[in-house]
Amino acid sequence: MAADEPRFLIVAMDGLRPDMISEDACPAVARFIAEGCLWPHARTVFPSETRVVTPTVATGAWPARHGLVANTFPMPGGGLRVNTAPVEGLLAAVAHYGDALVAAPTLGDRLAAADKRIAVVSAGTAGNAYCLNPRARGRGQPTFSVQGPDVSTPAADHAGVEERLGPTPAQALPNTARCCYATRVLLEEMLPRHDPHVAVIWYSEPDIAMHFAGIGSDTCQDALASVDSEFARLLSALDARPDAARWNVILLSDHGQVTIREKLDMAAQMRAAGFRAGPRIDADTDYAVVSSSCGNIVSRDGQIARLADWMREQPWVGLLFSRGANEVEGHVAGSFALGLVGLDHERTPHLVYTLGQDDNPNAYGFAGGAVAGTDDPPPPGFGGIHGGVHAKELACLLAARGPLFPALASAEAAVGPIDIAPTVLAAFGIAPAETVSGGPLVRPGLPQRLVFETGAGTYAARLAMLEIGTRRYLDSGRRAS
Repeated sequence: MAADEPRFLIVAMDGLRPDMISEDACPAVARFIAEGCLWPHARTVFPSETRVVTPTVATGAWPARHGLVANTFPMPGGGLRVNTAPVEGLLAAVAHYGDALVAAPTLGDRLAAADKRIAVVSAGTAGNAYCLNPRARGRGQPTFSVQGPDVSTPAADHAGVEERLGPTPAQALPNTARCCYATRVLLEEMLPRHDPHVAVIWYSEPDIAMHFAGIGSDTCQDALASVDSEFARLLSALDARPDAARWNVILLSDHGQVTIREKLDMAAQMRAAGFRAGPRIDADTDYAVVSSSCGNIVSRDGQIARLADWMREQPWVGLLFSRGANEVEGHVAGSFALGLVGLDHERTPHLVYTLGQDDNPNAYGFAGGAVAGTDDPPPPGFGGIHGGVHAKELACLLAARGPLFPALASAEAAVGPIDIAPTVLAAFGIAPAETVSGGPLVRPGLPQRLVFETGAGTYAARLAMLEIGTRRYLDSGRRAS
């Protein structure tokens, strides 16, 4: 290996809102940003959900190409649904789709073809670990998941790791013990045993604390302080290595969160209005519904115009998305085209919707709220949620340090998690797959803000996007009436 060949550490802090970062709350992150390169216009993908973002990080492709179109969605036909969070849900999805669950080539695939090594450690859900390198098992690449050996690959030697480091800690609130364990796995197992060219570690905090204790709560702040300390450990370990000068560190969050104002059962609302709705299509059900702040619906016959007409009249509905009639508008009146937001995949349900949102502060002073669905985890009043198009959900952290990134820089270009894989591939001189829509993070230019509108009758909605070159990043969305 050439002495100057680059290496990468990709670190994710799930759910971290950029406006939570300060020297007091997370000094290691704040110092890293101050000394490295920050992209203040970083925006995530839509839906702003972890198991949509992780395959985007892995592939450099929009959901329209990689096929993970929501955290949870009915399969075409509506009889079954994909939910890759639990181990059993992931294994069922893999059994159904096989290696095509993540349908686009990944960073792990391209690195293997170029004889480069990658190692993944995840403190998150089963789907989180899997989507970061979905074909790792067949390629003999190590992925270690705190969810156990069924999700970890044989190359990660889950049983051996637990023998040497002790058993994986149980899930807790906050989930800091598992995050600390993930750091140990990376530093004590993955780096010395596998010598990866690219290492990925995904911390599940502060996302879990924000969901269940509130954005800005003491539990949230404790979780953030803990993963900040873990990040400091990682940086210290890299700085102590003899090859420290070749390491590039990319730090990201996959989305933000907003506070739940109330919860709504979409299927129950539909049934009350005369639509036969439920979790899956069967003899008594015509609409398979995921009830979430960003939810989706499959219709038995594919017809959703009457349903969309009813939804536009409901004050708690936000935006609607359907197959495109043109570049901007969906074929259903008042909806945006799925293609406009990179979501037009054959698996995408017939109708994607968001629920209402606001900009009011929560009890801890953090702005942004939304109506959540009954499939969303915590109760209203304190918990956080994400998935929709609020600016606080779409804004994400993206910063980097190392020989490939200018120090003390604030890069004004619009970027996002979609640009991470292309950046790494370019550094190794590896051509990206044709599915890649992202590009290198370091590029000049200021983004232009574009506004798109749609509506029907008294209903109107707007989407704002940041455009730079041929790339667009969703900035925010809001019902206008």
